[in-house]
Amino acid sequence: MNFLRKTNFVLATVLSLAAGSPKLARVSSEADFFSDMGLGPAVLIAFGALQLNGGILMVLPASRKLGAVLAAVMFLASALMLLSNGQTVFGLFSVVPVAMAGLAAHNDGWRSHSPEIEPNS
Repeated sequence: MNFLRKTNFVLATVLSLAAGSPKLARVSSEADFFSDMGLGPAVLIAFGALQLNGGILMVLPASRKLGAVLAAVMFLASALMLLSNGQTVFGLFSVVPVAMAGLAAHNDGWRSHSPEIEPNS
């Protein structure tokens, strides 16, 4: 189970970094999406910075939980934006990273809250 927690944590971290980077780079598809939502370039950059910072904070041991919560909130905001823009399938699929980051926050990254039970010899 510890392997699954670590894998989830790593994937949530990579997804957060990967989601924020194109926004900060002002990739045209991201800029167009935000423009279609009536949001300007400043919101695009702020959104990307928050997503990227969530991933960065998840890497640092002292701020893993904060980073995972930030990533979960930003993933949720993305999913809601997609759903409100009529992109139902992608919006629903985007709930998966919300759950992953939420689980990472709950599990606090690498640490397991339940002790491993060793079998009796």
